[in-house]
Amino acid sequence: METLDARTLAERYIALWVEPDEQVRRAEIRALWAADGAHVLLTRRNWSRRRPGSASTG
Repeated sequence: METLDARTLAERYIALWVEPDEQVRRAEIRALWAADGAHVLLTRRNWSRRRPGSASTG
C-alpha cells in the first residue's frame, strides 16, 4: 500500500473530478482508496450540532 502526504492525496483526489477518461478515473480511485477504507460525510444536521473541538458528529 502506498502512503501519501495530505497535499498529494488531496491533489490526486481533486484531479479525479475533472478526469475525462472513465478508465483512468477508475484506476486512480482503486489506487487511492484502501480496501477497508470508508468515506464519511456529515449531514447538515450533524454538522450544525458539532461543537468546536468536539470529535463527536452528534
